[in-house]
Amino acid sequence: MKTRPRLDSIHAEVVEMFRRCGDPVLSLAALGNGVSDLLVNHRGTLHLVEVKTGLKSKLRPAQQRFFCEWPVHVCRSADDALALVRAWDRDTRHAGGI
Repeated sequence: MKTRPRLDSIHAEVVEMFRRCGDPVLSLAALGNGVSDLLVNHRGTLHLVEVKTGLKSKLRPAQQRFFCEWPVHVCRSADDALALVRAWDRDTRHAGGI
């Protein structure tokens, strides 16, 4: 585990947007080894989220390997986080959920 994780500049903004939408967030950034930055609990369903700044920011090789084994969403802004929450809500409604 990293003692000082490297966080993208928008990490706090993305976390705050999820929390304003009512979703608990756990930062996984200190785990390193390609593990995604966030674990988001949206209405009882857990989602892995990677925070990346800007369109040119790329995944490191360890992240690419992790993404091959786990479903991970990428957020490049707080607006992306809000769009994810809305998409998760649509998916839940279409699946016959809440």
